[in-house]
Amino acid sequence: MAEPTTTVAVNWLTVALSSAVISAVINILWNAFSKIIDKRREDAKEKKIVGHVYLDVVFSLESFAKQCNARLYDIDIGLNLRYEYHDDSHLNKLVPLTLQFQPEPRWSELPVDFVAQVKALPGRLESTHDWIVEQHDHWADIDDAYEFERERVAFYGAVACEIAEQIREKILAGKGDTEHFRNHFQSLIEKRRARFDEGSKEAFIPELRALFGESNRTS
Repeated sequence: MAEPTTTVAVNWLTVALSSAVISAVINILWNAFSKIIDKRREDAKEKKIVGHVYLDVVFSLESFAKQCNARLYDIDIGLNLRYEYHDDSHLNKLVPLTLQFQPEPRWSELPVDFVAQVKALPGRLESTHDWIVEQHDHWADIDDAYEFERERVAFYGAVACEIAEQIREKILAGKGDTEHFRNHFQSLIEKRRARFDEGSKEAFIPELRALFGESNRTS
């Protein structure tokens, strides 16, 4: 009569062992699943943080583009007053245009190659301003100097618009309001390109000479 009892004990032992194995497997799977969920949450949180840092850059670039657009009109108004009324007061009120990132983005959150490209813009803008001043000091009259300034403003305004639009698309932030400004900048640049392609002996800022390509003159 002992055999049934032994068999029952063995069956309960098997069930207990099976339950322990199943519980262990469930724990392993749950822990793995939890880690995946936590990782996704952290990734989403990180993506959200980075997205906001990108937005800081976008807003600074768009603000600069608006300043560039306004500066082109200010130059036109100032030159018209100068030619018609010999009044330089409007031109004299124009301070050098600069690009500032405010608030300062947390650059360390962004890709290094992107940061290198964007953080170089203020220096490049300033370098071209210095180039214009040098030309004016040596040979360029006021008309030439302000034509260079138009080119500088249009070129870097267009660059700012392009980068801002690319960022918005990347982080799914919707469209900004830079399209009108970018069209204004491109219109001026294309007019200067036409003069370049016609073989004009006029000078152009270094950025436009590089953009148009000196080889076009001999093609």
